[in-house]
Amino acid sequence: MDSAAPARPRYARWRALSLVAVHLLFAAHLVHWKLAGRTLAPLELNELMYTLEAGIVTAGFLFMGLVCLSVLIFGRFFCSWGCHILALQDLCSWGMEKVGIRPRVVRSKGLVLIPLGAMLYMFVWPQLEFLFLGRERPALQVTGDESGWASFVTTEFWRNLPPPGVALFTFAVCGFAFVFLMGHRSFCKYACPYGAIFGLLDRVAPGRISKTGDCSACALCTAACTSDVNVHEELAAHGQVVDSACLRDLDCLNACPDGAIGFRFQAPPLLLGRRKDGPAPKPSMFTRGEELWMLLAFVPLVLVLRGLYGVFPFLLTLALAGMAGYLGVICLRLLRAPSVKLVRWQLKSAGRLRAAGGATLAVGLLAGLFLLHSALVRVSLWSGSRVVSALPEGQALERLAQGITALERVEAWGLLESPGVAADLGRLHRSRGDALAQAGELPAALAAFEAAAPRLPGDPALHFNLGRLLSQFGRVEEAVGHYELSLRLAPEDAETLNNLAYLRLTRGETAAAEEHLREAIRVAPDFPHPYFNLGRLQFEAGREAAGLSLFRKAAELDPLYAEWLADFERGAE
Repeated sequence: MDSAAPARPRYARWRALSLVAVHLLFAAHLVHWKLAGRTLAPLELNELMYTLEAGIVTAGFLFMGLVCLSVLIFGRFFCSWGCHILALQDLCSWGMEKVGIRPRVVRSKGLVLIPLGAMLYMFVWPQLEFLFLGRERPALQVTGDESGWASFVTTEFWRNLPPPGVALFTFAVCGFAFVFLMGHRSFCKYACPYGAIFGLLDRVAPGRISKTGDCSACALCTAACTSDVNVHEELAAHGQVVDSACLRDLDCLNACPDGAIGFRFQAPPLLLGRRKDGPAPKPSMFTRGEELWMLLAFVPLVLVLRGLYGVFPFLLTLALAGMAGYLGVICLRLLRAPSVKLVRWQLKSAGRLRAAGGATLAVGLLAGLFLLHSALVRVSLWSGSRVVSALPEGQALERLAQGITALERVEAWGLLESPGVAADLGRLHRSRGDALAQAGELPAALAAFEAAAPRLPGDPALHFNLGRLLSQFGRVEEAVGHYELSLRLAPEDAETLNNLAYLRLTRGETAAAEEHLREAIRVAPDFPHPYFNLGRLQFEAGREAAGLSLFRKAAELDPLYAEWLADFERGAE
């Protein structure tokens, strides 16, 4: 009588509990911040970049180090047991299967280069800049909360995190949309730069999914693997799974009816070498031309989308660019191939376009128009930003006008407001106003300053210049308003106090003018003009001795007032 098969633990249930626990910890972290007002900084893996580039040791850097250490020993357990993005992908796949949608696994030899390229850009390229540009590498340091984003403990929980709306959009794309189009765990394979790091480390990890008994080659382990790994073939060829796409979710252990698969420590793949009789890699679904098209389209798509309108962070951009490349291939096939299928829908058959195919082409056209529009916005943004980056150095009026025109296009054409554009446009208008004022073109300078004011409401120097020009054009009420605003922003600016006092005198507000002048003398005792103006005020009030004393102080500080002093001394006699 055959013995009963050994009981197998339900790893899927334990993994689900682990991923739920991860999200409960997120929630507890947020609640602690709300209650205490101060908490451990969010453990963001991308903070590794700040450590490598700025030398600042962050909580995220230490967490990334611990994860990498775990991968070096045990393999990619973290990806399937602790990553919130993978949990999101698994949840989306489960939900789609419940409604009868089984996403088709997309296999591409070109798209797998995207995570590797992103990893090199994020973590290796800055090190090459240090090497080839001769930049001094910063020393490792620990900073406090005043740094804004680099402390271990913070009062600003969301300082490095995207706004909630952007985060939800990112989760919807990286979870549902990417899985729907590209297959289960496709984000890990075709977009995640951290997955690229973990995949390289996995090559030297001794903790492996291994063959521990007689295998009947039923391939149930491969069918159970949601990471698209040829488990049974690799076990047969190597005695272990060598594919770095293996995320150690242990589903294959549950699926094996013979109990012939386990987790063991043994020689890592890097020491095994490449066997000629090993399993052949799964073939790509794309022609060489299609693979090349997706890769060539990927770079400009990332350049256009990354940071656009402040809505597209880097990981989201990687996902969108990969999806756009794939959908572009589908649209090209709809125009050329006799039969095309996407997920569960037949888009074209026997050379005849179906309704779903027409809808796909329409979506592709709209996406193409959006990307073209976005490219025009980004080109204008880059053109204007180059001019802004040269400030505060003097710029030719023609160059400033070009920058203003470019950024005004961004404001006019943009579907959403681009962060920082209004302030940059304000800086260009202000610089143009300064240049025009120096050239003596005061009406044009005034127009430039007025265009800058609503975009730079917190710039006291700009409001001072507006007040000065407006007063020259007889627009006293407006000038007083801008001087008052400048004074609220810079309460101890003696020149603003002096000029505002002068305008108040023209309106007969003697007491307020005297108060401003005395305050100007207090904050800047070496500034001559308020002494002179207060002296005139004293003379007009019949206090000649006090007035002469103030005139003498003004002449002492600025010889140009000596002639005025002589006239008043003769008048006093």
